[in-house]
Amino acid sequence: MFSFQKRSVLIFVVCIVVVTVSIITYMNIQSKPEKSVYTVVNLSANSITFSEVEKLHEFAELIVLGYATDGFADREHVITAFDDGTMQSFHTNTNIKIEQILKKPEDFTSDLTELTVIEPVSLDGKVKYTANDYVELQKNEPSVLFLLRNSYGD
Repeated sequence: MFSFQKRSVLIFVVCIVVVTVSIITYMNIQSKPEKSVYTVVNLSANSITFSEVEKLHEFAELIVLGYATDGFADREHVITAFDDGTMQSFHTNTNIKIEQILKKPEDFTSDLTELTVIEPVSLDGKVKYTANDYVELQKNEPSVLFLLRNSYGD
């Protein structure tokens, strides 16, 4: 039969294998991308495209390194309609945490740590409307945001 020492080594090896398999299984489950639970409606919109970062940098009024503080579904989704019920516009007000200000206008405070930005995407129940295939900011994932005030000053 097995001696006590051989039995202890065998039990130790089996425990290591079980723990390793459990960790690998857990990591694989966690790393799978979420399947979209929304029907996505992509609408075309007028936009400006830059092929050089320098020109985008010149055009932007405010450039920050930051991240969304809320999940997409938890943000303020705004959809406006004409009197007949036809969609007029849509957007999402997204709260971001500013990690670093890279460029700012003179009238912008340097110690601001949070900001609300407008994203060209919104939810209406299980339908996600997006402009020009825009992908919303992801919660807690840092992004460099090149920002410009809209015609309403937002």
